[in-house]
Amino acid sequence: MKETYSPTLLERKTKMLRKKHNDPLYKSKYASELSSHLVFQHAIIRPLKLLLKSPIVALISLHLAVTFALLYLLVTTFTYIFEGVYGFSTQSAGLTFLGVGVGNIVGIVILGPAIDAIFNRQVKKNNGVQKPEFRLPVMIYSSLFLPIGLFWYGWTARASIHYMVPIVGTSFIGFGMISIMVSWKSM
Repeated sequence: MKETYSPTLLERKTKMLRKKHNDPLYKSKYASELSSHLVFQHAIIRPLKLLLKSPIVALISLHLAVTFALLYLLVTTFTYIFEGVYGFSTQSAGLTFLGVGVGNIVGIVILGPAIDAIFNRQVKKNNGVQKPEFRLPVMIYSSLFLPIGLFWYGWTARASIHYMVPIVGTSFIGFGMISIMVSWKSM
């Protein structure tokens, strides 16, 4: 595919001009005099400073880390539950992931417009001042779907209960997780 990233394109152009005019002084405005070791060091230290010096960034990171950990923990149980407890084949057990996917899609369709509407209302209420926190009220309520879904899935994942019941619980989990991720990402 054709390259479209402007720093790369500009670097290619300056390299061509250096070669054409035999002049090493041609430099891209993105060119850096720093060594790759120093660039790497800056790339590691800068996010760590942000994480350690800002409590809100640390709390948001922790919240998202727990959410992703729950997602990966949930995904590892699907095979065990649906193959072992319900006797699904490996191919059929793969379809059980659709519950989380449906919850994610429903969450995006509902939460996207809701977050924007609440944000716009808050901006209007505050005389046009925009703050990232205005996007969070939706998450406060919709993130409750995550523990509800986890409880539902954990409580109903047994042979005496139809397999669709825990899958519906996973759709609540997907809805809750996407509500957390969309609210934080939109800030």
